[in-house]
Amino acid sequence: MKKFFNGLTAFVCALSVCTAIPINSYAKNTNEKYKDIILSVADSAETPVRYSFFDLDGDGSEELIVSEESTEFTGYSMRVYTMKNSSAEQIKFKGFDTEKTDVCQCTGISVNTESGVVKIDLSGEWDRHIIYCEYADTYNGAVISKIDEIVSRNNSYKHNGEEIKKSEFLSIQKSYGDDTDGDFEPLGTDYGTDDLSPFGEVATTSTTEKIQETTTQKTETTEQTENITTASTETVTTTEKVKQFDSSEIFMSWKEAYSAVLRYFTNTSEYSENISSWDLYDINGDEIPELFISPKSSQDSGVYVYTFDKNKCCKLSFPNEKSTSETAGSWGVVSVIPEKNLLRSYTLKDCVEKNIYYNFSGSTFKSDVVFASNSIEGQYFCNNSEVTPEDYFISLKSYEDMNEYVVGRKYSFKDISVSFEAYVSALEKKNAEPETEPAAQNEEENKISSFKKHLPKFLAAGALIAAGIAILIPFMKNQKAKKKKSSK
Repeated sequence: MKKFFNGLTAFVCALSVCTAIPINSYAKNTNEKYKDIILSVADSAETPVRYSFFDLDGDGSEELIVSEESTEFTGYSMRVYTMKNSSAEQIKFKGFDTEKTDVCQCTGISVNTESGVVKIDLSGEWDRHIIYCEYADTYNGAVISKIDEIVSRNNSYKHNGEEIKKSEFLSIQKSYGDDTDGDFEPLGTDYGTDDLSPFGEVATTSTTEKIQETTTQKTETTEQTENITTASTETVTTTEKVKQFDSSEIFMSWKEAYSAVLRYFTNTSEYSENISSWDLYDINGDEIPELFISPKSSQDSGVYVYTFDKNKCCKLSFPNEKSTSETAGSWGVVSVIPEKNLLRSYTLKDCVEKNIYYNFSGSTFKSDVVFASNSIEGQYFCNNSEVTPEDYFISLKSYEDMNEYVVGRKYSFKDISVSFEAYVSALEKKNAEPETEPAAQNEEENKISSFKKHLPKFLAAGALIAAGIAILIPFMKNQKAKKKKSSK
C-alpha cells in the first residue's frame, strides 16, 4: 500500500509539472485576497513594489510573487503566497541561512517552466551564486526548499559547500536549465502596484498620463491667456517634454538646463522618490559638469548622462559594437577617469563580465576599448578578439591603474537648487586647496634634491669607512695573535 501511495504521489507531481500554467498568462482566476496583500505590501514599502503569478505546483491555483526593491543591498525582497483552505498563506523559504524565513533577499527569482524548479539568484558583482529549489505544500505549511546550491568565485567552484571542478559546476547548472535559452522566466515583475488589471480592474492612470492630462488643460487655457505661455515653458510642462526632453531649447546656464531635465525626469515612470538619484561631474575639465541620472540602484539599472553645450542640453548615447544604448553602467553608477576623458561602464550578465571604456569628446561618447571575460568558460576578449588571460589582464591593468571616481547617486531630487550650490561650493573648495600644496611639495622636492646632490659624498664616506674597517680587523687579529704567542 505504501509503495502504491508513493507511486501515485510521484505520478501526481509529474503531472503537475506538465500542466504548469505559462508564466506570461494573465491571472484570470486570481483570488481577491491576493489584491489585499499586494496593496498592504505597497503601503508599507519605501521602494517600488511589483508582482506576478505562476502555478508553481500545477494544482490550477496560481501562487502570488511580490518583489520589493531593497534599500540595503543590490536586489529585491521577495515574498511568495499561495491559497490554502480559502485563505492566502505566505510560503516560507527553507534550507537557507535560517531554517525558515518569510522573505527571500536575492537578486532575483525565476522558474523553469518545463520542470517547475525555482531558481534563486544571489549573484553579486564578482561571483555567481545560485540556489535551486522545489515547491511543496505540506501539512506544516507551504515551503520553497533548497535542492542544490552552486557558487563560483575567483575561479573557485563549490556545490553545497564542497569544492568541485569547473566542469562539474557547469554540468550541475546545465542540468537544471539553460539561462541563455530562456528556460527560466523571472517572477515577481509582471505588474506594478498601480496596475490591478489581473483582478478585473482598469489600470490606474500613470503619473505620466496624469501630467499629460494636466498639460492638455493648461495648453487649452494658454490659448486664451498669453501670460501663461511663459510660465509653462519655465516649469517644463508641455506634452512633448513629458514624452522626451526638448534638446533644442535654449538655456542661459547649465544649472537652468539640468534643473529642467531633473524636473522632467520626475514626471517619468522610471522615477522613484525614495530611490532615484543624480550626480554632477566634469568629465573633460571644461568647467561645465555633466549630469548623471540614476533611476535605481539594482544591478540592471544604468545611468543616463546629459551634457550642456552652446546653451543647449542633450542626452548622450553609448555606441557599442552593433548597438547603441541610452544608459551605461550597473547598480545605478558609472566610473569617470578625468585624466583621460574616459567613462567606464561595468556590467555583469550571464557570467559575462564587461568593462567598456568610452572616450568623451565634450559632446559625444565613443567606445575606446571593450574588455569582456567569462571566468567560468575561461574566455577573455579585447575588442571582440579572444586573447590569453595574461594579455587580457596586462591590457586591463593599464586602465585600472588610472584614478577613477564613481558617480551617479550623490544627490536626491528633494531640493535640486541646494544640491547645485553644494556642488559649486565643493568644487570651489577643491580648487582652492592646491594653493597651499606647492610650498609643501617644493619643500619635499628640495629635500629629495639635496639628498641626491650629496649622495655621492655619502657613498664615498661609506666606502672609506668600510675600507678602514677591512684593514683594521686583520691588524687587530694579528696583534692579538702576537700577544698570545709572547705570553707562552
